[in-house]
Amino acid sequence: MKFSLFKFSKQYNLRFSLSAFHFVCRFEGYGCGVIAQDQVKCLLSSNYFKHCCLDINTNASPLVIDNTFDEPQCKPSAVRYKSYGYGICKGNHFINLKHTTVTCILICFDKSNSSDDGIMNCRPCLMENHYENGLIFPRSSSTIVGHEDIHISKDYNAIMVNSSAEEVLVSDYLAKNVEKLKKKNVRICLYCYSQKPCKKCSGCNYAYYCSQKCQTAHFPIHSKGCMPDYYTCHPKLPESEAN
Repeated sequence: MKFSLFKFSKQYNLRFSLSAFHFVCRFEGYGCGVIAQDQVKCLLSSNYFKHCCLDINTNASPLVIDNTFDEPQCKPSAVRYKSYGYGICKGNHFINLKHTTVTCILICFDKSNSSDDGIMNCRPCLMENHYENGLIFPRSSSTIVGHEDIHISKDYNAIMVNSSAEEVLVSDYLAKNVEKLKKKNVRICLYCYSQKPCKKCSGCNYAYYCSQKCQTAHFPIHSKGCMPDYYTCHPKLPESEAN
């Protein structure tokens, strides 16, 4: 099967079990091939990504295993973790990295607080990935103080992984310096689409908003379906058919 973009998200009611997405797909294009977001859990295994990338964010925790990322050209990376993205990334093949601004794996700092550089809130488990024909690191990079072998992209303020040696160093750094992720209600606001801690609408128990301002602004649209179980129940039969 061939796709240009596939999105996993509880916000859009795409709920997959770990076995539901265990088939071989080909994702091809010059953008994101797959987006895993909004606390979704899924298995991405034995898929082929040509030019495109995988984006993991907002408490998503996919199992990314034995995939091939061939000649990724989607900036900034073949696989990107941000905004409490985590899960397992194991046994994947990164081949033919020819674009000088694209890295294999990127783990982003969160700059939503007052810190200049931001904090690291992603903690993916990187294991036994294979890096072939990859770059050492892009020119626009720096290093973490006290960890001079771990490179940071200045353009994206994120840790870069382009080799097995870097993978070992980064995995050790994350284990020692990033707290285990506590369950945070980081979701995607239904109005502004920002990735922030959100609260659930008490009317339908489905929609999430990052602020009362966003909820109020979206209410003229959301009010049409704001009722308990509106998004999950089956349509009711007309009275004539029900009788």
